[in-house]
Amino acid sequence: MSLEALRSTSLVAGAIAFCLLHVSTALGQGSGVINPPQVEMPMIATQTKATEADGTAIVNLQVTIAFQNPSSANTWDSQHPLTIGFTTENGTAKAGTCGTAGADYVAASSSVTFTGQASQTASIQVCGDALSEGDEQFGLRFTATENHANFFISIKTGNPTSLTITDDEPLPSLSITPEVQVSEPSSGTASATFTVSLTGPISQRPVTVDFNTSPGTAGAGTACPKSTENVDYLTKSGTLSFAPPANLLQSPQIPRTQQVSVSVCSDKKPIEGAETFFVNLSRPVNAVLAGAGGLPPNLTSPPTLTVIKGTATIK
Repeated sequence: MSLEALRSTSLVAGAIAFCLLHVSTALGQGSGVINPPQVEMPMIATQTKATEADGTAIVNLQVTIAFQNPSSANTWDSQHPLTIGFTTENGTAKAGTCGTAGADYVAASSSVTFTGQASQTASIQVCGDALSEGDEQFGLRFTATENHANFFISIKTGNPTSLTITDDEPLPSLSITPEVQVSEPSSGTASATFTVSLTGPISQRPVTVDFNTSPGTAGAGTACPKSTENVDYLTKSGTLSFAPPANLLQSPQIPRTQQVSVSVCSDKKPIEGAETFFVNLSRPVNAVLAGAGGLPPNLTSPPTLTVIKGTATIK
């Protein structure tokens, strides 16, 4: 049944209810109430993405709210307007005041009114920042009221409509000291220390990267030799983690560093000349590897794995 038919039916039902009320009162009987019919009005939202602005600029996410059945728009006019309320809800994107740490958009709770239009536009402010945070989502939930006593309007949306803020910053990059030189100790061990740097946009997400050593002309082992075994350095592997900074709005060019130290062994071999081994970075998460690098010798990794390496020379 159309909404216009429901209006007519409601008016007739109201008249019948009025007559029944007076008849039942005259006969000394109880009275009843006929509630207006409930009309379900499916709504859709389009243009639900906005690209974050550079710096701290603000852009408006323009959400188009429309009837799922366009012909329904003709039911509403200035005498019978339909008001659709909307409220934002946090998802991975968080509401706040633009320019403060962690604020992705400005919370909104407002409405649009239909008086015959096929669609209306809701505007939501999206905050810009200098953070690398990936695309984020938040929700838009609808409610509805109609300024007409004959109808109850319900909105069929289920979960909130998902809105997306597209990040405009690239991922930060990871680099490693390209070359380290260390003198072979006469006894015990020495350290070949590489610095791993994270530069570029500040990441709001934890950054991790795997590292491992691989031999060149230097021999690898798990313990320094007690005799003439060919062990020049001790193998090492692990994962480096860079946590998001406490102040998310600090300069996007502040580098963060961690170190990887590899033990170099003394040995009793005759003079053997300079020898090399490598420290390799691979499998970055929420970052990219700077430079080409390529696969170093003897790296036991898939050939498609992207790797950058630092070279240690034992003299």
